[in-house]
Amino acid sequence: MTSKVCKYPSVFLSFLRPCYCNVFLLLMTMLMIAVHQASASNAPPQTQPTVLILYGRVSNLQSNTTINKGLLSALKVAGVDERYQYQEYLDLARHPDPDYRRELTRFLKIKYSGVRFDAIIALHRDAGDFMLSEGRELFSDTPMVAVVSKRLESMPQGKRRIVQLVYSLDAFSTINMALALLPDTREVLVVSGATEDDAPYLGNAKDALKSYEKKLSVKYLASESLPEVVKEVAKARDHAIILYTRLIKDASGDTYLPTAALAKVSQSSTSPVFGLYDSLLGAGIVGGDLLSFEKLGKETGRLAGALIAGQADLEHVISFTGHGPMFDWNEMQRWGLQKSRLPKGSVLINYRLGFWEQYWKYVIISLLFISGEAVLILYLIWNRNKRFQAEAGRKASERLLHSYLSNSSIVSWMKDEEGRHVFRNDTFCKRFSAQPNDWQGKTDFELWPQDIAEEFRRNDHQVLASGNTLETIEPVVEMTGETSWWLTTKFLFKDAQGQRFVGGLGIDITQLKKVQDEADRQHAMMTEVINATDVCLVYLDLDFNFVAVNNAYAATCRMRPEDMVGRNHFALYPGEEVEDLFRQVRDTGVPAYIRERPFEFPDQPERGVTYWDWSLIPVQGHNGSVIGLVFTLLETTERRNAQEERLKLERQLQDAKRMESLGILAGGIAHDFNNILTAIIGNVELALLHSDTDSSVRENLVRIEKSAERAADLARKMLAYSGKGRFFVTPVDLNSTIEKLAGVLGSTVSPKAELLFDLTKPLPLVEADPDQISQIITNLVANASESLGDQAGTINVTTSWQDCDLQCLERSKFSESVPEGRYVLLEITDSGCGMDQETQGKIFDPFYTTKFTGRGLGLPAVQGIVRGHKGAIQVESEPGRGSRFRVLLPAGGLEGTCMSSLS
Repeated sequence: MTSKVCKYPSVFLSFLRPCYCNVFLLLMTMLMIAVHQASASNAPPQTQPTVLILYGRVSNLQSNTTINKGLLSALKVAGVDERYQYQEYLDLARHPDPDYRRELTRFLKIKYSGVRFDAIIALHRDAGDFMLSEGRELFSDTPMVAVVSKRLESMPQGKRRIVQLVYSLDAFSTINMALALLPDTREVLVVSGATEDDAPYLGNAKDALKSYEKKLSVKYLASESLPEVVKEVAKARDHAIILYTRLIKDASGDTYLPTAALAKVSQSSTSPVFGLYDSLLGAGIVGGDLLSFEKLGKETGRLAGALIAGQADLEHVISFTGHGPMFDWNEMQRWGLQKSRLPKGSVLINYRLGFWEQYWKYVIISLLFISGEAVLILYLIWNRNKRFQAEAGRKASERLLHSYLSNSSIVSWMKDEEGRHVFRNDTFCKRFSAQPNDWQGKTDFELWPQDIAEEFRRNDHQVLASGNTLETIEPVVEMTGETSWWLTTKFLFKDAQGQRFVGGLGIDITQLKKVQDEADRQHAMMTEVINATDVCLVYLDLDFNFVAVNNAYAATCRMRPEDMVGRNHFALYPGEEVEDLFRQVRDTGVPAYIRERPFEFPDQPERGVTYWDWSLIPVQGHNGSVIGLVFTLLETTERRNAQEERLKLERQLQDAKRMESLGILAGGIAHDFNNILTAIIGNVELALLHSDTDSSVRENLVRIEKSAERAADLARKMLAYSGKGRFFVTPVDLNSTIEKLAGVLGSTVSPKAELLFDLTKPLPLVEADPDQISQIITNLVANASESLGDQAGTINVTTSWQDCDLQCLERSKFSESVPEGRYVLLEITDSGCGMDQETQGKIFDPFYTTKFTGRGLGLPAVQGIVRGHKGAIQVESEPGRGSRFRVLLPAGGLEGTCMSSLS
């Protein structure tokens, strides 16, 4: 916006980088002070009331234009002449940094050092906050009118008298008017910006819509970028309206004029758009109960006049309620809305009046025109004198500016629209050994190499075409042939005749660029090194968001590094325990190291449980505080599995060695013991042959013979355990063997036990010793019966055959490894007391028994027999749930099938 009463507005360039901002601000401040002092001699003497108007925002806001319309007219009514109305656009929203605000304060203090203000007007909360903080000492005894949307709490009065003019919005009345125009409305979309500055407007809408929670569906579009909002409102909807509050900055950080953002929304919308204030009329809203910024400006000017007049009855806080029904006839026709539904007293813009309604004012004005000619001539004479004074001040400012640029340490130049050089300061000439006559009127193509000249000209054209300032980095070939790099700022400049020029300022950043290039090279090298390692590595910020991710980590998560950056670690992999550990490292600064931590990927269940070595290391800043976390992981699943497999093999080897040692011992004892028993039994039999039947010693000899036979049976079991027993191998049908033993087995089990048979037919034959197989069955059934004790239960004898792989055979804990292949299975299952893991580990040890009496060689003998037949045993048992013994014997063929059944 260009104000008609703006006196020497402040210029604060936002395009400079932070490293040069302070230097440039200082130079520009000195320049503006000189300009102000040079022109002060031409300013009219200060004999009338003087007002300083501070805008918190930029000058091109439509709301500023509307407020000015009422404000300036009210100030004129209050006796403040245009020449004594000073305006400053502070642009605080785009420059929140304290350095800018402090420099702005110093600039205003110096600029207006010779001016005494009778009143200050602070428009927008930004300006009010600025005057209460950094500007509290500016014109401290001058009263102020602060125009704010929300009351400034605890505002100190001090030497300065402050009146707050608090304006409010009325979204509730706007919604009511919209529903009156569109009674079938069922949905409301609220469009708002994402900044704190937009929050009061959005909050007013939310408070108003609470009354419609049950009647209307409400959707807030405040967390999306403007393109996303435009895409959303463009969707086809039935019976919907849009409430536009204000949008200065969207969720993506892009800034807009509120009217420009509204125009995009309105043009794409499939539903009518309503607003909250009158500066939006004509930009795309239908209307509503709108806050009148023009009336707000008039009230502000009235209060400023009252302060100047010294009225003491003004309240500290004044509420402004200047709302009214206002509508755009073009938008009403676009959506087919009826004028008859508008509230009484509504203001319509763009309404097509009849000829007399439209032109009666012009007729009256025409009649008055002649009488006003004399006044106009007088005004033109006065204005001409004023223009002459301004021209004299401008020429003085130009001379001062030329002197400043010629002696500045910054390289500066100016070219016309054709690219011909018309000015270079002394610094430029010294830096590039340029004589004025050598450069004057020449183009870049006559002075620089072709490629560099083309880049210069391309940037100049961009400034001429857009009219905007351009900041860029350009290369320059020195007299030595080396290339230097310059941070240049190019801007459009016009002289008094309107001729356009391209001005430029340059700062040598060659050394800075070399440092930056080296830093980029080091960063690229470190990135390459980090991505080349197999260790998973990430860098997290203090909220545990991914800042950097190497390829190994991303590949483990089956994602790309660029897709992970910015996402939260615990959004991907939740875990309260792990999150507590991360917080502990972040808060204490003490690193954490964890070995072989188990983890299951929620999105990769096929991987099962994996194991990882962790390191979580805090990264500290210059002041010692934690600024991030380095998280590294190394998968140890294969290493852990290999260790477990090695331990398993070691245990199996130890068990095999132990069993082998016991077998050798048992076999040796049984062999020698059997030889002794052979002599005893032979001598007893000879003694029985030569003794009389009625001899008293015969009974003793019989008892000796029976004891020797039991000892021989014990020896046979020990030989069976050792695997050195004599086997008479022949094809055996396991079903036939069981059926032959059925009667014997039934008599040996407990009377309360129920013996059941489930025999699979046909069944492959096994190459085995029939007597040894019978001993296996008898011992296992007897063992099952003993597990029942005096309790009732069942004993199941089952046969089957199966093709076993290594995974199946690995469950055979008590036998040597056997090859894959087809096996005949004998299962003995009972419902007895069962065994714990410790007992299961000892049941095949010689002489181990859980009974009060007994030799404890039944199951070891079974193991020895099975081992001798190249078979395997599997045991499953739990305390209180019975036991299952499975004997696996290598199968032959399907011959010799037993067809008989058990009776």
